[in-house]
Amino acid sequence: MRRLLFIGNGSSDYHDVIAANGYEADVAGEFERCLLELIKYSVADLNQLREGGVLRTYAYPGRLERFRMLELAQEECPFVILPVDGPEEQRWDYFLSEYSKKMRANVRYYDRALDRTFAVDRCTAETRDEVEEVLSALFVLHQRRWNERWLPGVFYSKTTRKFHRMVASDLVERGWLRLHYLKLDGVIEAVLYCFSINGVTSYYQGGFEPTLARLSLGSVITGLAIRQAVSEGNGKFDFLRGDEPYKRRWTQGRAAWNRHWLLAHKGFLLFWIAGAVVRLNLRVERSFKEWMHRRGTDKRVETAVKDDK
Repeated sequence: MRRLLFIGNGSSDYHDVIAANGYEADVAGEFERCLLELIKYSVADLNQLREGGVLRTYAYPGRLERFRMLELAQEECPFVILPVDGPEEQRWDYFLSEYSKKMRANVRYYDRALDRTFAVDRCTAETRDEVEEVLSALFVLHQRRWNERWLPGVFYSKTTRKFHRMVASDLVERGWLRLHYLKLDGVIEAVLYCFSINGVTSYYQGGFEPTLARLSLGSVITGLAIRQAVSEGNGKFDFLRGDEPYKRRWTQGRAAWNRHWLLAHKGFLLFWIAGAVVRLNLRVERSFKEWMHRRGTDKRVETAVKDDK
């Protein structure tokens, strides 16, 4: 079965076609025409289509008579709406006021706990050389955490690491990269890899020293990233796809859903087989992620108990 897929399939949090402002409808129409005229594929397998994207907004493949279409809800994409009016400090205070007293206390507690224990530098990479150093630390920290779960992590291959070094160096020059990191006693122990463009900051990947789980480095550096997004006047902090527990703590149930479109312009049997495979893949992926989150939570609890002893 020949599948038509997006470039970046499997690694990207959102998929879409690229259109200049004002040309979205034209590009979506051309995309529909190409789907009809291309004969080198059996199934157009279009996944991780984001809410508000060009295809979700302007394309209507279901109306094309020569296509059979299956549309499925795919992955939850949590986000936070940020205040944009008023002085920065007031905006940050207003943002925190939306959370429970316990959540606000935890945000401040872990910040103070770090300062009591270490000499802390809270930084954002601003030069190519700094990006190179911080990305190297991210790759190590991220892989260490995932290897504990018997998984390779997204940065396991040399090709992937080379790609991110190249892209991040370009993005920092354009002002779109937000590579936050925490130095504790001069050592990088936490990194958060984000992007900021068109009023939205997006959380891509993080890496944290697992032996310091009791200090909640992830919460501290996420708070740092959100506060910078507030200071820049961004209106949204997007955690991208995935319903991990740490995202739910920040987003309080706010989420959009990616969609999966499966289109075929051949026989019913082929479309039925493709649909069955897609449904099975989604079910297996969700079950695997639930297992992975449980294992990660158990591991953090085990580490915290060892540290307390």
